[in-house]
Amino acid sequence: MSAELPVFEDTASYYDSSNKKWSPGIFTLRENYFQFQNNDNQRTLRIPLSTICGLEKRQSSFIYAAIVITIGSEKHWFASFSNRDTVYNLLELFWRESLLSKTYKTSPPRQNVGATPLGKELIGILHESETNLVNAANALVHQGRQLQESQMVVEDINTDLNVAEKFLKSFNFIRYFMNVKVSEPKVEEKTVQEDGQQKHFKVTFTFSKASNDSWEKGTLIISDEIVLLDERHNRIAVINKDGLEKIQITTPWEFCLVYSAGWDSKNCYIMCPQLSRLLKFLNCLSSFKYKIVYDEEDSLEDKLVCSSSTSKGNKLRTPSPIEVIKNSSNLIDSTAAQAQVLADDGVISDEDMEEISSVLTNLQVLASEVSREQKNQMEQINSLMTDVEKTELRMKADIKNIKKAT
Repeated sequence: MSAELPVFEDTASYYDSSNKKWSPGIFTLRENYFQFQNNDNQRTLRIPLSTICGLEKRQSSFIYAAIVITIGSEKHWFASFSNRDTVYNLLELFWRESLLSKTYKTSPPRQNVGATPLGKELIGILHESETNLVNAANALVHQGRQLQESQMVVEDINTDLNVAEKFLKSFNFIRYFMNVKVSEPKVEEKTVQEDGQQKHFKVTFTFSKASNDSWEKGTLIISDEIVLLDERHNRIAVINKDGLEKIQITTPWEFCLVYSAGWDSKNCYIMCPQLSRLLKFLNCLSSFKYKIVYDEEDSLEDKLVCSSSTSKGNKLRTPSPIEVIKNSSNLIDSTAAQAQVLADDGVISDEDMEEISSVLTNLQVLASEVSREQKNQMEQINSLMTDVEKTELRMKADIKNIKKAT
């Protein structure tokens, strides 16, 4: 269903560098790729989101407000959107999620292979190694998602500290100016939830599905209440369990919050690429899980639940990524050499040799990507540790200033 249903579709124009002219057409964003179709149907441009290297807003005196999408060293210019900010926000949200949510799968086995006993044994060993490497790669993907959530929490803490420090400076200035003794303030602590559960999700949102309304970037915080923040961390909506009427799931990435505001009911439409994880968390909260409603009970619910359970199943027998990479690299080199010798001697059939070469190629690509992902995550962990240390020192300094002021 998700492969057929577009996330967003709008009229646009694309700059054809070969003909040096703008071509009108339809820009379509889907869960894993975007495409541009000319009005005359002579050309279709289709690009996976995972291949995007850069995304930016551009404008010049000769063109309308445009979006420039960088693929490798090539830049693709798109303009004439009805609302450029909406397209940019949605494209950025799903692009960033595609970088974190990339899943790996084993290559499908070919037919008519394993004609010789030795070839069958070698192919079995290779497929088993490929499965272990795929599980390790998916474990790294899950770990990268956890690192992103941790980084978001640190950013939110620093945002709160900015507000607290601003009020503290104002408080100290007024106290010094008036030269009065300030009574000891009572700090009211509000627990987010009895068990301390809280999750943050990057989203885009709108309060109307009309074409002239823009999808804005924001953050959805779920705890004992649902809080929607805009890009500047201003509260847009605060919905408690009594005010929430239902959570309407419309697609695998979109849902609608229906809640009461005074005597009226309001609708807030939200796009979230991590909707399956969001629903999994909501189902753990007794105050919200019974208010989840699916448009198509069988297809949508099964898709969202299965996607989360599959990723959970992959983690059950995940070996160490470093260990898998080393073992796979050694296996690739030795197996390739042995298989070639056996093929030359006629011990392995040509079909088996073809299957072995295919699996070895896939193993090499997987090992390279896992190694690169592990390196990126190590850099991210070091950066996160530095940010946490700076935040800790900042909090200690603020605590000292508060004690002095009181």
